[in-house]
Amino acid sequence: MKRLLLVVALVVLSVSIFAQATPYGSVRAGFWYDYQNEDHYPHGDSNLSMRYFLQSNSRLGVNYRHDQFDGRIEMGMNNTAMSLRLLYGRQDFGGWSLLVGQDVILGTDFQPNQVGGPSGDLSLNGYGTAWGGRVPQVRFEMDNGFFGAFVIPNTANDPAGNSAAVNALIPRINLGYKVDLDNIKITPAVVFQYYDYNEDIMEDGGSVMSWIGAVTAEMNFEPVVVNAQFNIGSNIGNMGYTLAYNRRAGWDAEESETIDVLTFGGFLTATFAASPTLNFTLGGGYTANTMDDWDNPDDRMSIYLQSGIRAGRLRITPEVGMLNEMADFNDNDRGMLMYFGTQLRFDF
Repeated sequence: MKRLLLVVALVVLSVSIFAQATPYGSVRAGFWYDYQNEDHYPHGDSNLSMRYFLQSNSRLGVNYRHDQFDGRIEMGMNNTAMSLRLLYGRQDFGGWSLLVGQDVILGTDFQPNQVGGPSGDLSLNGYGTAWGGRVPQVRFEMDNGFFGAFVIPNTANDPAGNSAAVNALIPRINLGYKVDLDNIKITPAVVFQYYDYNEDIMEDGGSVMSWIGAVTAEMNFEPVVVNAQFNIGSNIGNMGYTLAYNRRAGWDAEESETIDVLTFGGFLTATFAASPTLNFTLGGGYTANTMDDWDNPDDRMSIYLQSGIRAGRLRITPEVGMLNEMADFNDNDRGMLMYFGTQLRFDF
């Protein structure tokens, strides 16, 4: 509670310092019932349970805009923890802009609006969406749609188990291009990371190269909007991308080299706007991981159907969905989880 009060005080202070700052917030609560079949439930039998919680993507923040500069501070919070979501400044230089701070990785940021799942607001993360998180970076964006960023590398997921031996000599590199064709928007993007091992600490050294390419599209066929993405990459878990079951590069101790894991997936959603205060969305995604020494792919999928209802500042999002964990690389069935319920959300 003391930390929460500190954050509130900082936000109020920011508003008092910057007369043109705009505070905002979003309170999001999930009320869900989960049904796990006998393969998914760890105790060997099917199970129905209730989850009712304040979601961690509830937030409190401040926007600041003046002339050609804008900045943002945003904290995520629930009843047990807080986290820094966004903290950046951006200057428009006419024809291009420069951002310094913590923000999403462009081209692999959120797209699906799936609000259910075990932790709430799953957004098909690990089930089709390529999500690299919100991370410190220096990014430039051109008015013609081209963008590039130097992103802090993620080396914590070291396959050799010796993080002290990691030498990351270059940052992650994010490049992409936003194509705007009025009713159709397409964004191809790539992210690349490379690090090696200090041979003085780890015999024979070694290295890990990670990369991901994604093509995201938004197609507005009013009153229907379609969002889609296809992504493919290698060792993407090693650079912080969300993957179910934490599939990352392996390590061959005899050869002192990494065993690459290839990941590919995508999602497709369609939203029908019945009125300004009511819409319906059907969406789904699929992700698969493969490795040379596996007999089978490690894959999973998710599908959901929801309704979005607006009543003033209140958003009610009833949703029913399924997480099918399918089979692992040893062909063991991991079962499925079905859920239904609603998210309640106030924006202010």
